[in-house]
Amino acid sequence: MLDAAASEAGMHLVASMGPRCGTDDKTASQRLAEAGIIAPALSEYFAGTAFSEGLVLGYAGLTERDMTTAMRNAAAVLVSPRS
Repeated sequence: MLDAAASEAGMHLVASMGPRCGTDDKTASQRLAEAGIIAPALSEYFAGTAFSEGLVLGYAGLTERDMTTAMRNAAAVLVSPRS
């Protein structure tokens, strides 16, 4: 669903959305926000036409345990059918 590359520095990483995601990054970001998870849509950061979709994931100040929990929660939101 999402593909995130390792990051050696910084406070954010980008999780790219592949064609199998079944939704666009803006919709995914909105669904996550409704669940209390902030993950802005990458396409919102382009001037003009976006040429890449993904989610911007912040990890500054989180423990490995916090990140694991957050990603499990995000996955549950994104794979569950919309009611």
